Amino acid sequence: MKKVAFIFLFFLTFLRQPLFAQKNSVQYKIKQADSLFAFNKDSAIKLLLHLTKAIDSRKAPYELAMAYKSLGMSYYFKANYPEALINYQKSEKLIEANKFTDLEISLRNLLGTFYKKQKLYKKASDEFEKGYQQATAINDSSNIAGLLGDMGLVFAEQNKYKEARPFFERSLSIYLLKNNLRGASYAYDYLAEAYAAEGKYDEAIKLMKKALQIREHLNDESLVAVNLNNIGEVYIQQGEHGKALPYLNKSIILSVKLKYADLLQHSLGLLAECYMKEGNFKLAYEYNLKKNNLKDSIFNERNSQIIQEAEGKYQSVKKQNEIDKLSAANLINEVKVSKQQNVILFFVSVLLLAAAAFAIIAKYYRKVKKSNRIITLQHIQTEHQKKIIEEKQSEILDSINYAKRIQNTVFAQTSFLQEHLKTDFFVMFKPKDIVSGDFYWAASNHDSFYLAVCDSTGHGVPGAFMSLLNVGYLSEAINEKNIQDCGQVLNYVRQRLIHSVNKDGQQDGFDGILLRIEKSGSDKKISYASAYNSPLLISNNNVKHLPADKMPVGIGEKTASFTTGYINAASGDIVYLFTDGYPDQFGGAKGKKFKYKQLEELLLSNHHLPLTQQKEILETTFEEWRGPLEQVDDVLIIGIKI
Repeated sequence: MKKVAFIFLFFLTFLRQPLFAQKNSVQYKIKQADSLFAFNKDSAIKLLLHLTKAIDSRKAPYELAMAYKSLGMSYYFKANYPEALINYQKSEKLIEANKFTDLEISLRNLLGTFYKKQKLYKKASDEFEKGYQQATAINDSSNIAGLLGDMGLVFAEQNKYKEARPFFERSLSIYLLKNNLRGASYAYDYLAEAYAAEGKYDEAIKLMKKALQIREHLNDESLVAVNLNNIGEVYIQQGEHGKALPYLNKSIILSVKLKYADLLQHSLGLLAECYMKEGNFKLAYEYNLKKNNLKDSIFNERNSQIIQEAEGKYQSVKKQNEIDKLSAANLINEVKVSKQQNVILFFVSVLLLAAAAFAIIAKYYRKVKKSNRIITLQHIQTEHQKKIIEEKQSEILDSINYAKRIQNTVFAQTSFLQEHLKTDFFVMFKPKDIVSGDFYWAASNHDSFYLAVCDSTGHGVPGAFMSLLNVGYLSEAINEKNIQDCGQVLNYVRQRLIHSVNKDGQQDGFDGILLRIEKSGSDKKISYASAYNSPLLISNNNVKHLPADKMPVGIGEKTASFTTGYINAASGDIVYLFTDGYPDQFGGAKGKKFKYKQLEELLLSNHHLPLTQQKEILETTFEEWRGPLEQVDDVLIIGIKI
């Protein structure tokens, strides 16, 4: 079952909740606009715009809030997201001012769905949570179950199916407790989708069959057809093509009966895939042909409707002509013979033209049919090659994910940092790709604790290789060579990089900060060495930029020794170590970089908060700034309270 269809299906179920009673003509017109949207979106929006201008907010705030909410939803489905949000916010203002609880619950669902569409998942979760609290306050079990499902869908959108499952399970238990079978069938489907995404196909199929049993009991043939198709698709994912066949065949039979063309086309494609997997290319070809022919039949059906409309217009004109004939009988008699001859000549001409057109079309149809056979065979071969490529891509992705696990083992573990820092800290780490060129590494040697926050050359797989190499050389300098001075450590690592990877003039290495905390009794002495990236100290509500050497750890324009600096920090001061990924991210209203100045202001304005909360603010601000734009680099920030 496709994720988009899965999420949209849930949204529709929320909208199918019982409608409010018709209190007056204005509310009835809003309902009419909502119904009209399914057939003529532009007309529905025009009607709602007219209503929002005509309704007096002082006399009918409830109706105006309803109209803004419906208008926002209409713009949402037209993909005009700015206008959708503007109208949702107008509705929200009226609802909150007048405490319209029933409208607020549905608005929270719409706002949550809007933010989820924009991938602003935290905002979406907040809206669904508000709606859930409102529904809980009035013990509205139907909306409670629906909003729990929505909260689960936020996690499902991020492929966090393990986190989504508890919400789906709670939603299901409420539906079952209230004997809401239709709602329960949807909840079973959501759980099944989560299990299928985790590769737990047996559990997914078991839940889908429960949903199927309910829908057969409710005699909802359209949902039954969808369920049969989904079960067949999961069996295909599981590699059980023989088990998939009967479900797909039943779905096809129902789809034909219901004239459910889109689902029929999808089921035919899955059936062709089954036979192709089993090596039965003849049947695969036949079902692919049926799938392609279905497109033609849909096209022909639409043409038939056009012809019927034209025929209706022709009959109306014909009747009018008969009336004109009765009112002008004498004139008709005079030209009767001439007209009959013209009519005969006209029909003979039409028949001759039709015969010629038919002969041309028949010849063309034979050519097209032959071409379609060739194209279909080529399509099957292409699909087969596509599957091979997808399998190779999957193998590569699995390898990269395994490399990520290896890379994570050399990064500083949270328990190790807690043991040696013994203070409040946070780590915000957001790789651009699966593996990262940015890394944070720690070591303990004698009475000193070392922490490195670095940005290797490149990102993704090349950056990950460099990060592992850089970690190896840092460990060698501190743990094997017993070099204690931070500047000397970076000098040693630079020489190792030059002799190992920079022989051909390549400038591979890293920018970063190496921090050393010496523990002598109750006092702590903090020193550091920095390649380009400056540590940031916030003390007494002031930001202090600590000096850095303007050269990389690797080949650069300068080859001087790295300087070891010292940090004079009082208790409660905070040191921030970061790479350039956060300030270099493009976004905002004008698509510009975030920049260091804005990051410093953000850290300063929130430094009094607990560090875990600072991390949340940094993450939320980053996502809101980035918006729909791609992340340009790995992001790494560590904050440590002294």
